[in-house]
Amino acid sequence: MNRLTAKQKNIIMLYFFERKTLVEISKELGVGYQSVVKLKDRALDRLRFLIKNDIIM
Repeated sequence: MNRLTAKQKNIIMLYFFERKTLVEISKELGVGYQSVVKLKDRALDRLRFLIKNDIIM
């Protein structure tokens, strides 16, 4: 998780660990719903990429 941006890490923490919905996160952070969706998706893509490369190496 250290390789994510601060925004991405915050959204992942709120979504998966605090079990907040994307709507709740967007309201809490004061950003649009679509921005939260994109940040979450990019963060998950990055984590998948990092995990895949660590496993291969």
